[in-house]
Parts: sequence; structure tokens; C-alpha cells
Amino acid sequence: MRTVEFSGRRSRLNVAWRWLSHLPARGSPTELAAAAPPTTRSAAPRTTCQDARECRDYIIQGICMKATVESQTFQSTDWDALYRNGTPPWETGRPAAELVRLIDEGVIKPTTTLELGCGTGANAVLLAQRGFEVTAVDSSPTAIERARTRAENAGALLRIVLDDVFEFAATAGTFEFVFDAGFYHSVRRTQLDRLLDLLWRVTRPGSLYLTLAGAAGETAEGGPPQVSEEEIHRELGRVFEFVDVRPFRFESPFRKEGYLGWSCLMRRPVLVGTR
Repeated sequence: MRTVEFSGRRSRLNVAWRWLSHLPARGSPTELAAAAPPTTRSAAPRTTCQDARECRDYIIQGICMKATVESQTFQSTDWDALYRNGTPPWETGRPAAELVRLIDEGVIKPTTTLELGCGTGANAVLLAQRGFEVTAVDSSPTAIERARTRAENAGALLRIVLDDVFEFAATAGTFEFVFDAGFYHSVRRTQLDRLLDLLWRVTRPGSLYLTLAGAAGETAEGGPPQVSEEEIHRELGRVFEFVDVRPFRFESPFRKEGYLGWSCLMRRPVLVGTR
């Protein structure tokens, strides 16, 4: 694991997309355990795009590119190829509007914060500039380097970590706020239980979790992985209670109105007598 801590500033982004989704699960997922969730990684074989059921093509700068994917671990090389070949479509160069809205409305206040899958750091830098104590983690070396440059140029003070998100969370401690702009919807089909283990580890009673996920019902092609509101409640409700779930639009270089998504704000229940 490599950790980079600094102050800084910067930015720049654009491109095209298709998001990874619908990978079939292999093996038995871990049981959610409050006490000691498993942290070992399974040695799943690498799978190529020749089987359309295994993954989708990525569109990078308008060119269809065959990408190798890891069906269980989502190792850094899978995502890093997208950054090395340009700017992935989810990287708009701006912080997520839903995150900004919730901060502006005072719903989410400055506190200890973990961003899962921070990419090039637009959200992490915004959070740091708003007074949050930020730890941002991603498995892509290229994305982390861009995040470092962005933060340095912005004069933002935060902690940036290059590591497998799941492995980092095993020893990361706990945070009052956890955020992801697409991590949940990217891993839920193959690693949901592992994600819930992670979220249990890095939160404590009262912690908030905000995830932005692609919404089922979007008919336009090329958008993010889709999940229904019912699935969100069934899956994430195993750890959290829901504060607010509302539709919104992801920014997109292809569609003026963007792709339909869910903005899901949750809180880990406070047990009687803990506060």
C-alpha cells in the first residue's frame, strides 16, 4: 500500500463511456459479520471480453475497446487501463452535484470522511476544501497520480491512498461519513457481501453513507450499471437505515440531461445506550 499525504491543486477532463456491470458471481460471497469480516482476496481467474456475459465493452474517446476484467477482485489493472487510455466517462472533472447539494444544505457536515474509488479526486478535493478530514482510496495508479496533482494544484490538504479498496478498509479504522460515486453499483453483483463487510468496518453507529448509483429504468445506452430502488433497500438495508433516496442525473458527455441515477443517503443505526 502506498499512502500520499500533501497539500495541492488542479484539474482537466473529458471523454466517452460504457460502464462495467452484470458480471456473474463466482464462488460463495462472505457472510456479513459484525465482529470479524473476512479480508482475504480470492484468486479468481482473469476473464476476457470474448464472453459477452462476462463484461461490457468500454468506449474510450469514441473507440470501442476490449477490456480485461477481474470477475471477483476488480484489481487495479482492470480500472487503470481506462485511465491510461484517456479519461473515463464518469470523470467529469467536477464534484458530484448531489454531494455539493447535501453539503450546501447542511445535511452532511465536515467530519472524518472516506471516499471509496476516488478516481482523479474531484470529489475528495471538494470535500477537503469544505473542511472535511478526507481519506480517498483507489486502486488505479494513474487515477491516484491525477488526484495527487489535482489536490496539489488546488491547495487542498487530504490523504490519498493507492490500494485495493477492500484490503485498505480492513485496517482503515472508522469514519463518520463514507462516500462513493459509483463504487457500489460497480461491485454489487459480484462482491455485495464483501462491500457490506467493508462498510461495517469503516463506519460506526451514527455514521452517514452516501452512494450515487445508476437507476434501473434508464433506457439510453452507454450509462452506468443499473439498480432498482427495491434492490438498494434490500441490499444496503442490511447495514444502514435510509435517510433519503431520490432520483438525479449523472453528468454525461453524451446526453444533455445525463443518465438517471439514485442518490442514496443512509445512516448506520445508533444502538440504544451507545450515545
